[in-house]
Amino acid sequence: MSLMQMGGVAMIPPAAGILGDWFGGWFSDHLMSRGVSLTAARKVNLVGGMLIATSVAFAGFTHSAVWCVILLAICTFGLQSAGCIVWALPSHVAPPNSASMVAGLQGAVSNTAGIVGPIITGIIVQITHSFVSALVVSGLCCLLGAALYQFGLGKIEPISLVKTSNANQPKDVQL
Repeated sequence: MSLMQMGGVAMIPPAAGILGDWFGGWFSDHLMSRGVSLTAARKVNLVGGMLIATSVAFAGFTHSAVWCVILLAICTFGLQSAGCIVWALPSHVAPPNSASMVAGLQGAVSNTAGIVGPIITGIIVQITHSFVSALVVSGLCCLLGAALYQFGLGKIEPISLVKTSNANQPKDVQL
């Protein structure tokens, strides 16, 4: 592809991501409006979006630029369908007056992947001299993410802060 062609084509996956954000938020809220529980409505997008994102693993096996871009767009759509729900979770689980803190902590931890991902990709490409393995690893990470959301995420409900008991503290003694 020429530089001009790449510029036009490079906007397709992010545009698919915008659609994924919109669709993911709408679909999850639509399920809730139909009586589906908060947990089920959110997990459908989290798990489904991550499963859709596994399509990135196949991008390295195609010899067609068109199919590669289509697979990357599908992946980005899936990631963003799940991502919009990830950003909604703090409002569902945070203790009162703590949603921003929980979202900030979530963002800080999530950005670790943005730091580590390119490093691991570079190592994989340096060892294999190909992006195929890196794309397969990315797809497997998406599959792992889907499994973690499905089996590791319990009921979505506010975190309960337990107050410590005063039983172990010394009592005032009057003389």
